[in-house]
Amino acid sequence: MKLIITFLISYASLAGITPNRESLYNCVNYDNSKEVEGATIYKSNYGSSKEFYEIEVKTLKYGRQSSYFKKVNLVSKYDGKIQSYTTGSFRIKIDKVRKGIDGNFWAFARLPKHEIHSMDWSCKSSSKGYLQEKLSKASCIENICLGDDVMDNFGWSGFVQDLNVEERIVFVKMPRDGSIHEFPFEDMGKRSECFANYCEEEFAYYRGNEKVEIVSLYTNDMARIWSPSAQLMYITNIKFLTK
Repeated sequence: MKLIITFLISYASLAGITPNRESLYNCVNYDNSKEVEGATIYKSNYGSSKEFYEIEVKTLKYGRQSSYFKKVNLVSKYDGKIQSYTTGSFRIKIDKVRKGIDGNFWAFARLPKHEIHSMDWSCKSSSKGYLQEKLSKASCIENICLGDDVMDNFGWSGFVQDLNVEERIVFVKMPRDGSIHEFPFEDMGKRSECFANYCEEEFAYYRGNEKVEIVSLYTNDMARIWSPSAQLMYITNIKFLTK
């Protein structure tokens, strides 16, 4: 039976059939000297077949973005606190006990093809359960709350403040590949400007070459969310809170 399942997975792969993929972790490479921007780890399957794991390696070379998938095995230790997604020489190891860059999970990556053997990586959970848990705690930061329709209709989650630990972050779904990134509040660039009839307050978030701008228009209680690289814009209602 195991041989049959392995054969079916191999056949589907060769036939170019795309598996069902559930994103588990989004990982970022903080070494800007390498062409690899980061990676996404997936749990995948072909219909009712046995689940397996894949890593999507994302590269940026000569201004061109590309990616490829690699099937890996999961080696889990200490009740899942340490997880290695590996083929042997190729691996991404996640340690949930150690604190990584930006407060995410510490990670080690070994990608021989790209000459990467580095601890300048960090990963964060991208599972739906994790996001919903975060988003259910609050949906505001400072004095602005984005409308609830953002997450449902557009994919941007807006501002989030974790009331339990006073952690201020924003979840942003990147239009290029659909991955969800978690930006610390401190990574935000902020600009305020008033004109004759209205005032604007602009928040800009950066992740690699992706820039996300969230502009609140004070006079008509609207927010504009703009991603230049994907040329996407969305207008949503906002609510101002009294401090």
